[in-house]
Amino acid sequence: MSFLILMVILFNLVVIIFTKRISGIEILTTILFAEALQVMTDIFLDLKYALYGYYHKSVDKGGLIYIFGIFPAVNIGFLNFFPNKKPLINKVI
Repeated sequence: MSFLILMVILFNLVVIIFTKRISGIEILTTILFAEALQVMTDIFLDLKYALYGYYHKSVDKGGLIYIFGIFPAVNIGFLNFFPNKKPLINKVI
């Protein structure tokens, strides 16, 4: 758990320090879309198909830290360094 918290702090510091090539609204919409998609996927897999909760049904606190801590930083970093103005072959790779 301490490693997870350390990684959340590290990823968020890296994203804050690097200069951003995307606007604030793009950052916000990316964060909200990624978190909404993650929550919907988890709900369907857990409640409809019973793929989570092997031993007991409860909220995983480590998962919440991961979703709200690391997801936004990784998404912003991915969009910030995505080669938008390069050819298609660079985007695919």
